[in-house]
Amino acid sequence: MTTFVMENDFDILSIEKLETICNPFKTSIWGTKYPVSYKEIEKAIKINYTFPTPYSSFLDPPIWPKNKHIGRIAYLVLNSDPTPIEVDLGIPTLGYFPEWVVVDGNHRLAAAIFREIKLLMQHVLVRLI
Repeated sequence: MTTFVMENDFDILSIEKLETICNPFKTSIWGTKYPVSYKEIEKAIKINYTFPTPYSSFLDPPIWPKNKHIGRIAYLVLNSDPTPIEVDLGIPTLGYFPEWVVVDGNHRLAAAIFREIKLLMQHVLVRLI
């Protein structure tokens, strides 16, 4: 299991660190048979298949079809979203390590990985409960 060590208030949670334990291009996190691929995102961008509306647990079915996830990521690659990515790093001293640390912002994370953004700094909200 990989864990983050935040030594002080000035440590930066980078995309590189985050993607080592939760990479949506390597793990099928949205209930799809296979993870979303770079080629699928590239194709969506090429044909202008984008989905601007974020997932809503109130308005959408419990599971989006894979093409909506692809379109959402493609949209975020082309249109950056400043909404923080919510991360739960667990409570290591109590032995709690979440299986998937991204609580909200998986599509934004995938877009950042695709665009090779290195730093999240002010774009990450870390929950310490």
